[in-house]
Amino acid sequence: MDTDDRTNVVVLGRGGREHALAWKLAQSPYVRRVCVLPGNGGMTALVGPRRVEAVEQKICPVAIEAMDSARISAFALEYNAKLVVPGPDLPLVSGIADDLAMAGVPVFGPSRRAARLTEGSKCAAKDFMTRHDIPTAPYRHFGPGDEAELDGFLKGHPLPIVVKDDQLAQGKGVTIAKSREDARIAAIALFRRTHRALIERFIRGFELSFTCLVAGECYIPLALAQDHKWMGDRVTGGMGVVSSDGLADSALYRRTIESIVKPTVRGLQKEGAPFVGFLYIGLIVADGFPYVCEYNCRFGDPEAQAVLLRLWSDLYPALRAALAGRLDEVKLDWNPRPAVTLVLASAGYPGEPQTGDAISGLEQAIRMPGVRLFSAGIEHGRYGQLCTAGGRVLNVNAIGNTVAEARARAYDAAHLIHWPGMQMVRTIGEGL
Repeated sequence: MDTDDRTNVVVLGRGGREHALAWKLAQSPYVRRVCVLPGNGGMTALVGPRRVEAVEQKICPVAIEAMDSARISAFALEYNAKLVVPGPDLPLVSGIADDLAMAGVPVFGPSRRAARLTEGSKCAAKDFMTRHDIPTAPYRHFGPGDEAELDGFLKGHPLPIVVKDDQLAQGKGVTIAKSREDARIAAIALFRRTHRALIERFIRGFELSFTCLVAGECYIPLALAQDHKWMGDRVTGGMGVVSSDGLADSALYRRTIESIVKPTVRGLQKEGAPFVGFLYIGLIVADGFPYVCEYNCRFGDPEAQAVLLRLWSDLYPALRAALAGRLDEVKLDWNPRPAVTLVLASAGYPGEPQTGDAISGLEQAIRMPGVRLFSAGIEHGRYGQLCTAGGRVLNVNAIGNTVAEARARAYDAAHLIHWPGMQMVRTIGEGL
């Protein structure tokens, strides 16, 4: 291919998901450069001395914030970007896809209306599920001034009780209350911030992350994943992922498609909010039947890292086909081997993280066979060293013939990496 035929691509965001998207898009022979806005300092640094790849050299962080639609539009038009892929939820819920589309910039992401129906408001999402007979836990939602009604609802409610923040909360807006008083306290705390509280019945089961490429009523399911959000007794944005075909049998897979995916994309179309983008469906599976815990209007983080590690096909033409209304012509091929992603976090996370600590052991970890690192919260320190710059700092990803092999590789690599107070969950993929 003539290099003059190649194009530029823009990824919006700064975390590990965005690094994984950039890495995958940069593999395309159609792509000259992937600009990550704003990206982070580790995206161009996590390459060992003998592993410098043309793919890595295509990735270029640019200091433009992912919420700045005017500057993003100007940048994309100036550099003739043929595709913009937003990573995080907030820009999408705020209407970044609408702004870019109005400026004539091709963007693979849902409109503000579709983003709000799926993720911007958990209460709106649950009401949408009810309207379209999509299986989900029984629920009610309450707002400031509804305290008396809330108290009446909680009386006799089975324990534990799930309390969710209606608004975006970086994956940390869920409380599993063991008593009715704890549930009331969690809800009142949300009222004080003028947020609504979603109260759900707790369903016992196992979680699955089911993500699809969607363009209107056309969709392509991606590889299955299982996210691990808990660190001790605290919920996080996600501390690790397993992606494996063995996470669901064919019957569960079919039920998910028929009872959840199809009515979701049709319902969005029917309500005047056709979805274009990555649609993430968080499931809880009980007795072989899937129920929707939540929708996300974007790829999960860290699910994207493990799933994209397994994708053999070129992602760029698939996304372009979706924008052109030709998603039905796309076939994605997958590595049958499972992948495991570990999230290494700073001291203090999921609360206020400790930052600015120098990171060691990266070069040794990069050399491990079957291992790839994605930078989530890394910047260059005063003397050029790589330092922690956020709560979730680094993703250690590995692929193997079995989950156990991928898991062992990931943990072996993670144990080579160090900074003061580094945290990780040591049970990711255990027993799978």
